[in-house]
Amino acid sequence: EGMVSNWLDITDRRLAEAEMRRWYEAFQQAGVGLVLTQGRAPDNFIVSANAEFERLYRIGPGSAVGQTPASFYALGGSEIIRKAIDDVENKGRAIYDARMLRRDGTEFDAAISVAAVALTGETRPTRITTVTDITYRRHLEAERDRWADAISHAAFGIAIVDAETDVCLAANPAYARMCDQSPDTIVGQPIRR
Repeated sequence: EGMVSNWLDITDRRLAEAEMRRWYEAFQQAGVGLVLTQGRAPDNFIVSANAEFERLYRIGPGSAVGQTPASFYALGGSEIIRKAIDDVENKGRAIYDARMLRRDGTEFDAAISVAAVALTGETRPTRITTVTDITYRRHLEAERDRWADAISHAAFGIAIVDAETDVCLAANPAYARMCDQSPDTIVGQPIRR
């Protein structure tokens, strides 16, 4: 009577599986839309999309898989897409803003970053893309521009002065006229009280 046994150390495999689970969870829980695509544009297709990407585009789980990234751009985005493809092909990365199209027909502004990645054993080109909704940022930029326009055209003088040093940080043309100077010469100078 005897017994034969065989032991196999699976520590490395378990560590690799745990690492893979961590990366998958990070991918799924990221606060930005993430997609992996394979193939060369324009024939590339999405192989994986995270929950934030699905939320941004108002699509169901898994419904982005198999689609081309170009189908998520608003009309008129073809020139942006062409430039991004060129940048990724030539530089390995592209960063740009674009108008995107949700499946319900609404549009939103997004900051996009695409990077080429080399996956072991994969012959097709792989790209990872981040999509961040910048609608609120665009709203703030437009609001800032409206205020800047209103201040620069105001009939009364406005100057922004550092409270500690009394140095002028900004001045509108009306304030400069009051001081009989140009706005450029006032900025950086102490304000006379």
